[in-house]
Amino acid sequence: MIKKEPVNVIMQMIFAVIPILDLYASYKIQKLRLWVLIFWIVGGIVGLIYRETIMSGGYVAELLNNNSDFIYVIDNSIFIIIYAIIQAMVMRKWSKKWNTQIKPGII
Repeated sequence: MIKKEPVNVIMQMIFAVIPILDLYASYKIQKLRLWVLIFWIVGGIVGLIYRETIMSGGYVAELLNNNSDFIYVIDNSIFIIIYAIIQAMVMRKWSKKWNTQIKPGII
């Protein structure tokens, strides 16, 4: 069991967007199971659905048939950036809550 001590919120946010280190960061604040459920399982399913929808229909699929892979790369990059921002913000919220539970008054 990890010691109950305050965590560095900035480092936790950085760890949240790096695979495998995100598991360590969530373990430090005792949110590992919830993190895996939300960001590994549900996030993976949402990512697969998003990718299949982009590839199978609409304007982007029409552009891809015209050998325009650039649009697909940009679209995937935007999805990954938004996903990373959400991960960092959730980790920030949980880390701040953890710090206030351990030592009230610390942010």
